[in-house]
Amino acid sequence: QSQYRNEYIFNTGVEYITSKNHVEPAIGRTLDLLTPQNHFGLDQPNIFLIDYKPSDYSIDQQYIFLNTRPVNFKIKEDREIDDYTYHVEVSYNNYIRYMSVTYNYSKYSDWMKRRKFYFRGFKPTEIYIFKKHVDQWEFEGIVETES
Repeated sequence: QSQYRNEYIFNTGVEYITSKNHVEPAIGRTLDLLTPQNHFGLDQPNIFLIDYKPSDYSIDQQYIFLNTRPVNFKIKEDREIDDYTYHVEVSYNNYIRYMSVTYNYSKYSDWMKRRKFYFRGFKPTEIYIFKKHVDQWEFEGIVETES
């Protein structure tokens, strides 16, 4: 077993996605390329040290990154599915709104090292479902995609 443990979570408010293999395609980014040096892929974030607990055995710290850039969206396509259903595909810029990284490192090289990455935001592209009820269009949900 490896002494390194990484945990990845992406919460959209609708979906709670875990594991690197599922989070990476859901956020549309290569997680290994997101580093402290590039602010984990956020442009001009506010960065806060939330927790710092050094001890004789380990260093535990948590940072949060808040995206200060406004969310921008573009309607890529709207499709009439039938007389009572429309799908509207929307793409977003600056869709990751919050990111937290927690480090738990042992001061001994043979002990566990752990990093937890938690993202909140939108998926880069979503398809919204609208249905007509009587003479009014209403939001029905989001088309589920594989993550």
